[in-house]
Amino acid sequence: MMVDGNVSDRARRGGKWRFRYMRTMVTLACTDCKRRNYTTTKNKANMPDRMEIKKYCPWCKKHTLHKETR
Repeated sequence: MMVDGNVSDRARRGGKWRFRYMRTMVTLACTDCKRRNYTTTKNKANMPDRMEIKKYCPWCKKHTLHKETR
């Protein structure tokens, strides 16, 4: 829980509340058509670099490489 812009004591202690603050939402874009098709979460502590995943692109109608966008 956020309290005045800071993480509350409950979130600092750990448990299920900590999960929400360790992970951030990222958008994945197709490298062929450049469309943003997927959103997912990412743990910045474990994966500081940009994500790259092969996913199905409904516009290209094939599996292509999807990269994290900002």
